[in-house]
Amino acid sequence: MVSSDLSIIRFINLKMFNLILYTSIFLWLLPPIRQYHGKYFYYFLILALTDPIVYLLKSFGIYSNFIMLFSVLLLVISVSNIKYTKRFNIITTLILFLVSFGMSYFNSNFQIIMAIFAKATILFLILKVVLIEVFELKLLNIYYFGIILLEITYITRFIAVLTDINTGLAFYLITQIFQFLIAIFYILFREDSKLVRFKLADYKV
Repeated sequence: MVSSDLSIIRFINLKMFNLILYTSIFLWLLPPIRQYHGKYFYYFLILALTDPIVYLLKSFGIYSNFIMLFSVLLLVISVSNIKYTKRFNIITTLILFLVSFGMSYFNSNFQIIMAIFAKATILFLILKVVLIEVFELKLLNIYYFGIILLEITYITRFIAVLTDINTGLAFYLITQIFQFLIAIFYILFREDSKLVRFKLADYKV
């Protein structure tokens, strides 16, 4: 009886996981459409394409961790100031990818560490933009906070995997629902949408 109950629970969990997975893939395909011609179009495009490509490769039994890592490194480029740092960022990304490709044969956790480092870099770059707009332009843009929260979620997940913490189904559900809401937000708003931009009163810092 107990084994039967456990089988039912596993079946329900698998069904729920697949439902959440396909819903997530579908939802994240939509923000790039809204963000087209926007400042962070490529960021959302890479996010949208990564999961479908990874799961497609997995269905053919192809090792896809390097694709995931490469997409994370590309995300760093997408949020950088391309005008001034394009060549440097591309070279740096290729070097980091090649290093991680080689190191992964000696340490399976190295890719996760690289992903955490890349996500932390994205977080730093977005926070830098927020601070510049707040203190120099006296502008508060809620648009950036969605990306900040999203990156914190990813970093939390990577750390959980790296430290082998069993977060369980509840944690997965909460983070996924949270990401659904963020996806919906970016389906509706761009960085130049008036509803997410607030002009702050002049004040001395």
